[in-house]
Amino acid sequence: MLKKFSPAKAKEWLCRESISVLYTVPTMTDALARIEGFPDSPVKIISSGADWPAESKEKLAAAWPHLKLYDFYGTSELSFVTFSSPEDSKRKPHSAGRPFHNVRIEILNAGGERCQPGEIGKIFVKSPMRFSGYVNGSTPDEWMTVDDMGYVDEEGFLYISGRENGMIVYGGLNIFPEEIERVLLACPEVESAAVVGIPDEYWGEIAVAVILGNANARTLKALCKQKLASYKIPKKWVFADSLPETSSGKIARSRVKKWLEESIQYK
Repeated sequence: MLKKFSPAKAKEWLCRESISVLYTVPTMTDALARIEGFPDSPVKIISSGADWPAESKEKLAAAWPHLKLYDFYGTSELSFVTFSSPEDSKRKPHSAGRPFHNVRIEILNAGGERCQPGEIGKIFVKSPMRFSGYVNGSTPDEWMTVDDMGYVDEEGFLYISGRENGMIVYGGLNIFPEEIERVLLACPEVESAAVVGIPDEYWGEIAVAVILGNANARTLKALCKQKLASYKIPKKWVFADSLPETSSGKIARSRVKKWLEESIQYK
């Protein structure tokens, strides 16, 4: 086990040792792909901790067809909630998968009513793997939520829209940054991307995209116009040399937002 993730060191271990399972977050997997870090032998890749864009999985499967890709959705409080098998990923590439054994999911609207398939609401989970309680002595409810938003389809596959507290309210319309980021990350010239909401006197909030990579704003706007409703297209673009990450490899969205508000001139 490596004390700290390094793409070069991970590549060395994968190619030298008889490793059959690799547990990663998507940013680590993408970093290994950029340096062709996967071995010729079969490896099960289990990804969790952040959204794994369908385009990234498809590119990985095309370049290394012997890899088996598993995508897990879960939270610190609930452990694993859903999983997507390699077969599931081919059939429903944008889904977070189906619930684990003995785990139940409900999607509820703002009024506490169950949503219909395809209708976005707040994700509630009932699981025997949920945590036992807080340090102050209080215990969690039987049905728990961490304020993630999403929907299920007719077959019970879960789709994650984003985190409620990260949602951008643009002129009364709700925008999930994760949806925009998935589109931006489909561009080969984009290494990483973060979308945040910045206060605006007229609209309330506007979406600002921060990009790491060699793409330009014109190209990315054209890509967004093909994939997104017009109100979801970022109104401002910032190109950075790096993006802050959490210790688990996720984009530190709050730090990106603070950085923008304090010091950056938008393009």
